[in-house]
Amino acid sequence: IMDRGEIRFADPAYTGQAATNQEYILESIYLPTAYLAPGEWEGTMPNNYHEFMTEEELGNIMAWLATFE
Repeated sequence: IMDRGEIRFADPAYTGQAATNQEYILESIYLPTAYLAPGEWEGTMPNNYHEFMTEEELGNIMAWLATFE
């Protein structure tokens, strides 16, 4: 999961601003429409996590995601 950014950056459909894999994951949570994986629809993932998620909670999610290969 943590290395998907490198793949997404090369895709012409990617419209985000992330420059690292970690930034890509953060962007995917906060701005999920920056890249829609094939077969995904806009609106599938909420885009308002920043309204109710603390930085600590986001850090916990990042740490958890980093445990997956």
